[in-house]
Amino acid sequence: MILNKDVLIIKKKIWDEWDPIDLKYFCTDLKQIDDEYDTYAVAIYELIKRKCYEQELFNYLWNLETQHMGLSGNEEKTKKFAHNLLTNWKE
Repeated sequence: MILNKDVLIIKKKIWDEWDPIDLKYFCTDLKQIDDEYDTYAVAIYELIKRKCYEQELFNYLWNLETQHMGLSGNEEKTKKFAHNLLTNWKE
């Protein structure tokens, strides 16, 4: 999958600020799992591009975390990530 510059920025933010699976703590070589969040980064980019509301982004992330990934989730961390991502996004 070829990712544009904005999607790569989002992907890095996922790794640095959200990482719901905590992959960076379980894998010593991130290059092996570098594509883990690619699909999510593309979807997040599409939401941002169409100027979604913060609650809509949170709902998407929360669904990923709790339904798709099957995790118990960290609501506070996910809300903070959604807020920071939208607040700091520069088009």
